[in-house]
Amino acid sequence: MIPEDAQMRAFSAAKDVQTVLVVGTSGTVMPACDIPRMAKRHGALVIEVNPVPSTFTSGGITDLYLPGT
Repeated sequence: MIPEDAQMRAFSAAKDVQTVLVVGTSGTVMPACDIPRMAKRHGALVIEVNPVPSTFTSGGITDLYLPGT
């Protein structure tokens, strides 16, 4: 579980970033999976590095998918 203070800071920062790097995730663990979604809604570029595509890839959140481990 993410401490509430850290979660609030992460969501706040997601509104102001230009790029988000997502590494090694299924994209389904709450509340962390909402951070790239929020960043995308606020215009950020989302780059995903994953061995297999995630829900971010199939859900239109990822702008650039790089397969890797």
